[in-house]
Amino acid sequence: MWLKFIDIVAIIGLAIGGLNWGLIGVAHFNAINAILGNLTFWTRFTYSIIGVCAIYLIVQCYPMKRRWDCKLRTTRQS
Repeated sequence: MWLKFIDIVAIIGLAIGGLNWGLIGVAHFNAINAILGNLTFWTRFTYSIIGVCAIYLIVQCYPMKRRWDCKLRTTRQS
């Protein structure tokens, strides 16, 4: 149960980071800096947490499939 909760928190963190990078790329607007300040402790802490979320999701990709009971669809082409 706790691992599913951590999975959800990591996905939310990665989504926030992805949206922020999207805003930087499209509108030249860094939402995290706008909210928390330019390279303050909290900004660096937030970036670090988002990085940990990304590493966690990379490492836990296959175990998450088993935890969430996801089935991969395979198609055979001849």
